[in-house]
Amino acid sequence: MDINVKQISKNYGSFQALKEVNLTIPSGKITALLGPSGSGKTTLLRMIAGLEMPDSGSIYFGDHDYTTKTVRERNVGFVFQHYALFHHMNVFENIAFGLKVRPRKDRPSKQDVQRKVNELLHLVQLNGLDRRYPAQLSGGQRQRVALARALAVEPNVLLLDEPFGALDAKVRQELRRWLRQLHEQLHVTTVFVTHDQEEALEVADQVVILNNGQIEQVGTPDEVYQHPKTKFVYQFLGRVNVFHAEVNDGRLHIGEALFAAPDENIQTKKMIGYIRPHEVRITRHNDNQKSIQVKVRRIQSYGPIVRLELERLKTNDLIEVDLSVEQANQLNVKNDEILYADLEKIKFFSDSPSVE
Repeated sequence: MDINVKQISKNYGSFQALKEVNLTIPSGKITALLGPSGSGKTTLLRMIAGLEMPDSGSIYFGDHDYTTKTVRERNVGFVFQHYALFHHMNVFENIAFGLKVRPRKDRPSKQDVQRKVNELLHLVQLNGLDRRYPAQLSGGQRQRVALARALAVEPNVLLLDEPFGALDAKVRQELRRWLRQLHEQLHVTTVFVTHDQEEALEVADQVVILNNGQIEQVGTPDEVYQHPKTKFVYQFLGRVNVFHAEVNDGRLHIGEALFAAPDENIQTKKMIGYIRPHEVRITRHNDNQKSIQVKVRRIQSYGPIVRLELERLKTNDLIEVDLSVEQANQLNVKNDEILYADLEKIKFFSDSPSVE
C-alpha cells in the first residue's frame, strides 16, 4: 500500500515541526526518513501512524484519506526505539498481545494465535526463546521481539522509529542486514526514522532527507549520495571538503585552480565547492588546471582506507583525502611531501545564504 503525504504542516507552539511537506512512499518498499535532530522526521512518522494529527494537509493510504483515522483503523505496526515491550510478559505473550486484544469477533482462536506466534518466532530467528522475559534477552533479541509483535497483526504499513539506535555498532550492522532480508520475504510497505546516514543508505529503497521541517531531497540511496541537490544534503551525507571560489570572467577560481562556471549567466561573485575525500585525486605533478598545491601533514590507516591530511600551501586550510591501501602503496606518500590535489569532481553551489 502506497502512502501519500500532501501539504502536511505541524506546529508545537511557536516551533514549526513540519512545513507543507509532500511525499509519496511507494508500496512494498523501505523508505528511510533521514535527518538531524529536530528535522521533523519522527513527527512525520507519528503522523503516518496516527499518533499525531496535522494542523493542515492530508495523508492518504492508497486512494483513501486517512488523515483523521485512528491508529487501529490504519492497521499499522509500530516499533519504538526502546522496544516498549511488556516486562511482565514473556516473549510469546508480547508477540501475541496485538492478536489477543482484538475485538471478540475478530480475535483468532488460541490455536491460531499459537500458530501465528510460532511462525513469527521462526521468521525473526528467536525459536526456543518464547518463554523468556525481556530482561533475559539481549538488546538485539528484544528488538526482534518488538518487530515480531508489530508484524503479528499483519499491518498494511510497518513503521520503525530509530529501530537500532539503542544497540551497539556490531549488532546494528547485523540487524540492518537481517531487516533487509526480512523485508525481501514480506514486502510490507516500511518507513523507518534514522539519523544514521550509513543505515539509511544501506537499508532503504528510498531515502527522504529532512531539514528544519522540510524535505531537502528524495531519491534512491545512490541518487542522494552521488547527486546531492543542496548544500545541506552534500554536507549531511558523509564527510566533505569545502572550498570557497571566486567568480571572475566566467570562470571559478580556487587559488591557482580554474573551473568553468556552472552557469555562464551566473550573477553571484562567490560560490562554494564540495568534494568528498575519496573523490580527490593525488598526483606529484600539476597535470591540469583543476589542481592545487598541498603539503602532507598526516598519514593514518583505517582498515582498508589510508587517510591523508593535507594542508593548502597558500591558505593553510586542511583537506582530507581517502585512498585505498593499494593506491597509497603505489603513491608511497611521505609526511611533509609537496603534492597536487586534483579537484576535478568538485560540485559548486551558490554561496548565498540558504534556509539551512
